[in-house]
Amino acid sequence: MVHEAERMKEADDAKKEVVTKRNEIESFCYNAKASLEQEELAAKMSEEDKRQVAGACDEAERWLAEEAGDATADELGERMKLLEQLVHPIMKRVYDQQEEAPPAEEEQAEQGSGYG
Repeated sequence: MVHEAERMKEADDAKKEVVTKRNEIESFCYNAKASLEQEELAAKMSEEDKRQVAGACDEAERWLAEEAGDATADELGERMKLLEQLVHPIMKRVYDQQEEAPPAEEEQAEQGSGYG
């Protein structure tokens, strides 16, 4: 009985890991797509960057829905790595640009204070 319980625990742990990996991909895509809708971020992205991010997420979501029914945690992890390799450089560049630019209110205040 102990061996059967251990075997069942291992199977449960494997299923839990698969569910966790699926959720990571879904969450990543949800957050990436939400970033595309934020005006400040979207304004700093090229149309090509937006297409790449949305396309990568759409493809990952399609794969999860249609082809990943019996995917292993390792396969899901590999898919997540591919997704991150495409999306992270784009998002990093956008966030770096956002940090470099002065906030709009400060910029307006500086321009408005120069009355001669």
